Amino acid sequence: MLVIIDVPSDETITYRQGVTSVAGLSSAENLVIEGGSLTVTEESVIDGDLSVENSAVLIANGPDASLTANGLTTVIDGIDTSLFALNGGTLTLNGLETLTGDVDIQAVGEGSLVNLPNLTTFEGTNVFTPSSIIAQDGGLVQAENLETITQVNLSANNSTLELPGVNSLTGTNSGADTRFDNTIDALNGGSLTLGTISFDGDVDIQAVGEGSLVSLPNLTTFEGSEVFSPSSIVAQNGGIIQVDNLSSITEVDVTSDNSPLTLLALEISSGNNLAQALNGGLLDLSNLTTIPDGLLTILADGTNSIVNISSLSVGEDFLQTQEVDGGTIIGI
Repeated sequence: MLVIIDVPSDETITYRQGVTSVAGLSSAENLVIEGGSLTVTEESVIDGDLSVENSAVLIANGPDASLTANGLTTVIDGIDTSLFALNGGTLTLNGLETLTGDVDIQAVGEGSLVNLPNLTTFEGTNVFTPSSIIAQDGGLVQAENLETITQVNLSANNSTLELPGVNSLTGTNSGADTRFDNTIDALNGGSLTLGTISFDGDVDIQAVGEGSLVSLPNLTTFEGSEVFSPSSIVAQNGGIIQVDNLSSITEVDVTSDNSPLTLLALEISSGNNLAQALNGGLLDLSNLTTIPDGLLTILADGTNSIVNISSLSVGEDFLQTQEVDGGTIIGI
């Protein structure tokens, strides 16, 4: 069924509730999706303004589905508001410039695309689960002008997620009313690239599984905190994290678990940090020289697990080391 909304006078049409699927939608009028779920399965165009509110869900589902909104697009009072492209569908929101609230963006399935060409700022929150941008199983999310992200989880799960324009990323801060840290994940061979030069707040970075990659080519400083668990950098089971320019960490745990993790630019470790190699992991901190405050705990656990701190020379007040079950710490 094709739904056409076009009346002689300028009108605002409101969709309030229910679960509705239409083949196509053509709207010359302003459209408000106040709640419920609206799915399109074929080519659809909204030329008026679009407002997605509360916990509304907007979906382009299937290989023939494309929903393009050309007017001003706003998300109001987001409470797990969802913008999805599924099973090869394409969702394009040309007029979306700013996102505020608990909003989830997902592209799931080969050929699925969420295209946000003019989005510059995403200030997320956490109502039920944190705000998120997820590319999964071949789906893509494109937001080439996105510069600022606050309290938003990012995930590339068997997909590629590239946000090279992001220059500021802030995670959950101490004292926040939440049970969740913010996460940056590459899973099951996924690849995630961010252009940010610094992290602030409770952010967990992990690459899990052979071929999984988190690339942070411009990251120089990571000032973590502990909201639910400590900020962290974790390479696990063949996953790779590339942080070639990271020179300083504060309150961040680093782990190589059955993976290599190379932090050759890291020189300064501030606060209380844990650095560990597990299950044959190799953690290279060979240029780390300075612990200005706090305590760095080093653990090498398991055969062929190695932590290299060969340039570090500090007293036991700043450093604790432990070798377990065949693990080796180079530099003690």
